[in-house]
Amino acid sequence: LIFANPPTGKIVELADSPDNAMRFLMENAARLAPPGMEARIFALQSWSVAHGLAMLIIDGQLHVDDKTIDAVIDAHMMALSDERKSG
Repeated sequence: LIFANPPTGKIVELADSPDNAMRFLMENAARLAPPGMEARIFALQSWSVAHGLAMLIIDGQLHVDDKTIDAVIDAHMMALSDERKSG
């Protein structure tokens, strides 16, 4: 599993384990979550977006290039960032 760290642009690779992925998300969720959003909810929301996009691609239901994938993730993070600013 690979996750991007939006504030730094750094790519973090995790062991291929859902437990490790959730641990990573939970460790970072508190500082990345919009004000008023529970860290656990933020972590689940972020995982759901990434997982949903990945499964659509893997299952052949969505055919997009890397630029489009990046744009979807960027849009998700911008929406969260806007929520953080307004919260």
